[in-house]
Amino acid sequence: MAEPIQGIAGRCTTVFEESQHEEFNGVWNCPNCDGSLRVLRRGGLLLGCENYPACETGFSLPAGR
Repeated sequence: MAEPIQGIAGRCTTVFEESQHEEFNGVWNCPNCDGSLRVLRRGGLLLGCENYPACETGFSLPAGR
């Protein structure tokens, strides 16, 4: 079972390593359309639905410490 999205906040760092990007890509499904959530950098880090623009679901990720 995937870790809750809120649980990864402590694992995100200011410098988002490619390995972390790969670790979180596709771990969770979109609650609106069941598409895969992908890590994106859009002025900050967020999880965005792979079905954008048809689905605009997204969750911001804290920068961490």
